[in-house]
Amino acid sequence: MLDQANYTPRLKSLYKDQIRAALKEEFGYKNDMQIPRLDKIVLNMGIGEAVKDTKKVKQAAEELSLIAGQKAVITKAKKSIAGFRVREEMPLGCKVTLRGDRMYEFLDRLTTIGKGFICLQPASTPPALLQLVEALSERLAALGVVLDCRPFLPHLTLSRQARSRAQQPAPDFTWHVDRFVLYRSVNTADGVRYDELGSWPLLP
Repeated sequence: MLDQANYTPRLKSLYKDQIRAALKEEFGYKNDMQIPRLDKIVLNMGIGEAVKDTKKVKQAAEELSLIAGQKAVITKAKKSIAGFRVREEMPLGCKVTLRGDRMYEFLDRLTTIGKGFICLQPASTPPALLQLVEALSERLAALGVVLDCRPFLPHLTLSRQARSRAQQPAPDFTWHVDRFVLYRSVNTADGVRYDELGSWPLLP
């Protein structure tokens, strides 16, 4: 969940504070408008099986929406191609265009996963936890807080800069939880700092 009044994506801050200056110095740009910048990220999927089963496009759009954290748009054929059994306006794929903070968040996750990021995730999310997330989301939305549209994925980050991948699966264990805590992440020169804002017990 994002409070857009105070939140700035990590990669966006890195670009503004370090990357822009480094590019300007290395390539000798005279005008700031010459410095390369990221404008948008477009994700798209072409579904060849859609010719036989149009439901495949809907399924792909749902999956792409989960990946991008933003609702995918169905793309349709611009003209008929008899040899491929394609009719004009037939759904053939889907796409998502990311801009602004969502773009930086997606790029950060894309370049982090598989490059030193190690986390633990439950085999399945407890229904009670999903109910808690839904209830919190409804209350925050009613207060005017801008919510992150990415799907909820409970996890425990172990490392962001691991030098090698884990060679063995994590052992099974049970983690008893009796309260939830609200943290605020703050970007600093030494990395991300997490400040506790509040703590509430969970009812048995």
